[in-house]
Amino acid sequence: MLDIIDLNHRKDLIEIVAHWTWQEWGTENNYFFFKDLVQYSLNENSISQTFVALLDGEPVGTVSLIKNDLKSRQDLSPWLASLYIVEEFRHLGLGLKLQNFVIDRAELLGYKELYLFTKLFGYYEKNEWIFFDEGHSYFGDKVRIYKKVII
Repeated sequence: MLDIIDLNHRKDLIEIVAHWTWQEWGTENNYFFFKDLVQYSLNENSISQTFVALLDGEPVGTVSLIKNDLKSRQDLSPWLASLYIVEEFRHLGLGLKLQNFVIDRAELLGYKELYLFTKLFGYYEKNEWIFFDEGHSYFGDKVRIYKKVII
């Protein structure tokens, strides 16, 4: 059974989520940056929220809803960020379920649109994300910005 919970309700998973995100997007020297990102996104009533997917009670993925995920585009908000599924649980549709969970949460908070950035082609389009623009990450990488209109 799949449950998606607010990390605020399972603070014992902070280290796991921080490790996942650092391992996927971090560098050798910035683990504590990723830990801070996770640790300070535990507010159910604000835009900084992190969620964990539990499959039969086992943590298998995470996603966040945050104010801004691409520093070069401060004009866009809010953002779906840090979508991660443990490799052995990929291709089970968990990424789509986490996306939809964040979309629903953003709508509940009154937002009409949501953004994300990625280097992927074709993945987010499956859930009706629309290519919006190109941008540059903090590391100088060219990234694709997507927009989701929340109805």
